[in-house]
Amino acid sequence: MAKISRFGPSAHHDDGFTIVELMAATAVIMTVMLATAGVFTSSLASVSFSKQRQTANSLLDQAMEQVRALPYQSIVNGLSNTDATASTDARITGGSSQTGTWTFTVTGEPIVHSGSQPSSEPPLIPHLATNVVNSTTYTVSAYPTMYSGASGVYRVTVYVSWADSQRQGAASSVSGQTLVYSPSSGCLSTSTHPFAAPCQPYFSAGTTTGTGQITVSAGQGWSGNPIQGIPLTQAQLLMVRNEETLTAEQSTLLAGGTYTEGASLNVTGQADQSTGTVKTTSSADNDPDTAPGASSTSSGSQSSSALTYSAGSGANSITLTPSSTDSETSTSTMSASASPACADLSNATLLSSQPCVSGNVGQSGTTASIATSLYAGSTALGSATLASVAAQPSGTATRGFLAKLPTASGGYCTSTSGDGCIHAAAQRAFGTILLAGLPSGVLGSAPSGWAGSSCNSTNALIQLSGYSDTVSSESGVSPGSPAATQSSGTLRYWNGSGCTTTTVNWGASPPSVTIPTITVSSGLGGGSQVSISATLSLGATGTATSAPSGCTTVCTASASSASPLIADITYVVTNGSTTVADLDISVNLGTLSANTSYQASPS
Repeated sequence: MAKISRFGPSAHHDDGFTIVELMAATAVIMTVMLATAGVFTSSLASVSFSKQRQTANSLLDQAMEQVRALPYQSIVNGLSNTDATASTDARITGGSSQTGTWTFTVTGEPIVHSGSQPSSEPPLIPHLATNVVNSTTYTVSAYPTMYSGASGVYRVTVYVSWADSQRQGAASSVSGQTLVYSPSSGCLSTSTHPFAAPCQPYFSAGTTTGTGQITVSAGQGWSGNPIQGIPLTQAQLLMVRNEETLTAEQSTLLAGGTYTEGASLNVTGQADQSTGTVKTTSSADNDPDTAPGASSTSSGSQSSSALTYSAGSGANSITLTPSSTDSETSTSTMSASASPACADLSNATLLSSQPCVSGNVGQSGTTASIATSLYAGSTALGSATLASVAAQPSGTATRGFLAKLPTASGGYCTSTSGDGCIHAAAQRAFGTILLAGLPSGVLGSAPSGWAGSSCNSTNALIQLSGYSDTVSSESGVSPGSPAATQSSGTLRYWNGSGCTTTTVNWGASPPSVTIPTITVSSGLGGGSQVSISATLSLGATGTATSAPSGCTTVCTASASSASPLIADITYVVTNGSTTVADLDISVNLGTLSANTSYQASPS
């Protein structure tokens, strides 16, 4: 029997690559890497060249914009006779002579040159300039030539070239051309309108009622709580407000804004409270690249609630109550017509088909007020109205109105012609305003002339009723005169024994007013005292016009009517050695104004 081995035949094993195989693999890898390196190098060169060309295009755009911004006469004067590089520029022949003909070799056109230029006027003087950007030197060259296609037209050609191009064989320069022309009749030619902005007349106008406000805060010099138990920072009523603007040159922009009445209450350690003050805006323009469009109208109204802070049950408190139902409308239109209606101060719609902006806002709801309820210990001194503003009389509103008119329309700019004129007007009205009333519980201890008499039956140190004013202004060709008028109003104030009554018609010369301090003592709370003193100044109206040098007509005009009264009232309530309230009541109803300006187009 044959013997069988436990192991099979010997297996064959590869212990590694041979030297021939290793050399072959290395050769393949080297070939691939060399090919990749070539592609990579070429890509880097392409990217670098692209950056060079992008920079050159940017420099070309800059130079072309500089050319277009130059006065036409600068192009007519051309290059400088003393430009030393003209004789060495390969694109110019004849440049060695100051008076001979220089020719642009690229087009064969004569290059304009003279000795009437400033020492520097890029990009013409010097006509060759260098810029170094990212280690590459760029040469910018400009050539103004006489264009053969039409009389008075010039061609300006600009080249930007650079050395050390990152791509061999590729063009290392870029170029551009523009034609420059100005009609012989200059800026006033209709052929330049409406495209030559510096050739347009310029108009601007604005109206505002100012920011009227009544503010109650701590008395000057008082460091404690303004009202016992109430760390009041300020309580404020904001009056209705209206404003409009109009600017017109190559394009016209209109904007209007109205604001209803509002109130804010700020107490240290508490979140600020506010109510009312709804804003309504409108805008329009004739620029196709902007959003407002040809006209817009917006309306609004407010629904507000009272703001109150109390030190606790049976303790001091303060309450602000703004008007509850104010309404407002703002309209801007490039073409005044029946719709959208741009209304003047008498609420008549202007039908001029010209730019117009108007706005109106009315305090037509309840009386707005700042009131406090005061206590001497646990004894109620009663409620005191620190300030109140009643609703505007029926049929009145705070309004603004602006209109640009090339001819008379609606009774405005009645004598204008040519460039036309711009009209601005504004008006406002207030309901009865009462300031610094005594607490109801101490009225019985007030002097006999304080309340209940025919002059002051309303318990107030100062009263303004039935007040309204109007301002208007025009600028342009043959405009009307500006005007500021206090239309109506009656002012009453404490004189120590009763009330002094003054009709508000003082215009530019308001009278001076002195109000004596009133001190009222009562037995409430074991002996309480109220002391009120005030400084009061009365606002004036004013107008102004100006015709600066070179202005052949009224180029600026303004009209204003300041706040009819500006008051600072100190209101102090004590109970023995305890200060119940130490307040400052500041009143400024804002300045009503209308401003217009005009600049004729260059001749």
